[in-house]
Amino acid sequence: MHDLTVPTAANEEELLVRELAECRAECERLRLVMDNAPVLLAYVDDQHRYRYVNAAYARRFGGTAEVLGQTVESLLGGKLWSEIQPYRDRVLAGEQLEYEVDVERPSGERQRMYCLLSPARTPAGRVAGYVVAITDVTDRQRVAEARDLLAAIVDSSDDAIVSMTLDGRVTSWNPGATQLFGYTAQEMLGHPALCLSPPPEEHGVLDRINRGERIRHHETVRYTQDGRRLDISLSAAPMRDHTGRVVGVAQVARDITESKQAEAEIKRSQEALREADRRKDEFLALLAHELRNPLAPLVNAVELLRPAANADSGLRRIRDMMSRQLTQLQRLVDDLLDVSRISRGCFELRHAPVPLARALESAVESCQSLITARRHTLAIDVPAEPVLVEGDFARLAQVFANLISNSVKYTEPGGRIEVSIRKDASQAVVSVRDNGIGIPLDALGTVFDMFSQVEAHRLHARGGLGIGLALVRSLVEMHGGTVEVHSEGPGKGSTFTVRLPLLRALVSVHGSPQDPSEPVEEHARRILIADDNVDAAASLALLLQMQGHETRTAHNGRQAVELAELFQPDIIFMDLGMPQIDGIEATRQIRAQPWGRAMIIVALTGWGQERDRRQTREVGMDLHLVKPINLEGIAAVLAHS
Repeated sequence: MHDLTVPTAANEEELLVRELAECRAECERLRLVMDNAPVLLAYVDDQHRYRYVNAAYARRFGGTAEVLGQTVESLLGGKLWSEIQPYRDRVLAGEQLEYEVDVERPSGERQRMYCLLSPARTPAGRVAGYVVAITDVTDRQRVAEARDLLAAIVDSSDDAIVSMTLDGRVTSWNPGATQLFGYTAQEMLGHPALCLSPPPEEHGVLDRINRGERIRHHETVRYTQDGRRLDISLSAAPMRDHTGRVVGVAQVARDITESKQAEAEIKRSQEALREADRRKDEFLALLAHELRNPLAPLVNAVELLRPAANADSGLRRIRDMMSRQLTQLQRLVDDLLDVSRISRGCFELRHAPVPLARALESAVESCQSLITARRHTLAIDVPAEPVLVEGDFARLAQVFANLISNSVKYTEPGGRIEVSIRKDASQAVVSVRDNGIGIPLDALGTVFDMFSQVEAHRLHARGGLGIGLALVRSLVEMHGGTVEVHSEGPGKGSTFTVRLPLLRALVSVHGSPQDPSEPVEEHARRILIADDNVDAAASLALLLQMQGHETRTAHNGRQAVELAELFQPDIIFMDLGMPQIDGIEATRQIRAQPWGRAMIIVALTGWGQERDRRQTREVGMDLHLVKPINLEGIAAVLAHS
């Protein structure tokens, strides 16, 4: 028999309650899902009014109450509604569609929103509204835009931009890499990059990347498909995954072949300039030597003319003219060599306390014959108390002599030159003023430049080489001072002003150079003159004989050694550049003999650079004099012998 249970009203009610509870639980679960969904969800009826929004949608627009019942147009605004209305009308016609739209938030920030619209149908199939699902894709869009921008940069770059796995296989290859190396992307993708560089080089790069290092602007070498060698500047960085693990390497290679070639060319040019500069210095030294050799007999001859000139006014004028011109020529030779030494950093000052009045007096003495010849009036204003600076007496006298001779040259005959010394706080100020041809205002900034010539001066009958004022500036600056020029313009004269730091403490000036005009005790000497320039040797011998000395001459080094042994001179004036054996070897042989150790040997030569002086000291010469030597120089040698 079967047990048949007839449902009662109570059972039906219990079943209904249970189903209702399950329905409510399901609705709650559905609400939780929809409210916690990472998208904006809404149900909109066929009048475009909001009938349901999830929590995210409600938060976006100020709350559920503020949204429900409103139309889409009133909530989003007429501008946005006009853009999206066609999509909403189409979904009410039964289409399911999607679109993206830019939405401006109240803060002014723009967001990119992805919208998915699905029609909501009744059981009968009528579209009663639609469901909207909106996702914020702003970040995704930014990433895509950044990716597109990066891709555009990579594709348009002339540099080779390549990515590789950690075992060196190419994973990306831009057009720049193809242009640089010749391989196409199809030829390289998935293949090792060892064809571009020697294995040790590539393995070294990959090892450093594996350690997390970056490589910046490493200069190396790569090879093209056709075997050409390229100089490359390589930068590389590790590529990491989301966990930070190094998974690959990104490389940027830039062709620096042309810049390396240009750099090499610049180096070659610099070497050529240095070589040219060295040859120039050698030429100047040789030029000075060759000029000094003929100067020596000329200076001696002028001195030999002195007795006769004193008795004949016409001959005296000729002698004085020759003396002035020889003095000027000697100064030009010295200036050329000094400029060369300064430019090479081979110039040294002999510092001592210097009374400026004495240095100025020495300068005036050296220029006096030129001043007299041009009938200039020279006015000197020197304070009674000594004005002392620390410096090189001879070089400061040279500075003032160059400035005075400059005024002499560029002042018409019968002009006026004023020289003054004064103190200004912690400085000594020396001014040389003239009423000469002046300097154009636009040329004032260049008068101290090497080989500079003011156009008006260039056309002047007494123009020079343009090195005197450049030497003045260098020497003054080496003394810690300054020199400047002032002129009102052509025809209005010039003023040169030298400023030097005063000596900080008043110290003894016994270290000042001896005045060559001071009398010295003299007695007859036996003197050997060794010089292959016959005129120079003969004229110097004649000058010495006129002073009561006994002389012999030799015209090569071997003859000098033989005569030194036979004649046993007190003093030997020894030229350096003689035939058979030079003056250095002749001195070495003389010093090696017992009879030659006490002789005074004086280098008398056209070579006057520091290395020449060092060489003569090392071989045992007592003094080093540079041709041409004057009577004062000879007297100084004899006084100390």
